[in-house]
Amino acid sequence: PDLTEAALRVMREELEISTELDICGKYGAHSEASLCARRDYDAALDSDASPRMWLCGHFTAKSFALLLRLLRADLVAGRPLRTFVFWASKSSVQPRGAGDEWSAFAAERRTTRALERWGVLGGICGHPDAPPASEENAARPAEGPEQYRALMRSILA
Repeated sequence: PDLTEAALRVMREELEISTELDICGKYGAHSEASLCARRDYDAALDSDASPRMWLCGHFTAKSFALLLRLLRADLVAGRPLRTFVFWASKSSVQPRGAGDEWSAFAAERRTTRALERWGVLGGICGHPDAPPASEENAARPAEGPEQYRALMRSILA
């Protein structure tokens, strides 16, 4: 069946795109709202029941923060609860090929200070299988491949 008209109706009447700075923040980092959403999610999750979503500061936590804001607004206003779709395409699978990614990164970051600041592990943007954000798991410069390779999956046979 042709779903064009139905899809366009949903887009016109139900799609929400936020440009609010407290949601969007800066590229590559959590906004205040997305960090709160990530912490709320981590606190509510029964880690033994299911794998965690990767609510990173680049994209997914910002969308999740908007979803929570819309849900809370419905609750406060006493409106019937809507059904939300949270489509997070960020994969928790971090592939590892045959090359030595650490040596390549170490050589490249000597050429620009920006890579030195970017290459951090832990903290609030960490992989979902890494320990949750805490004082002990604060973001820190990557020191070597032993810190993260356990989170990677070989893509070679």
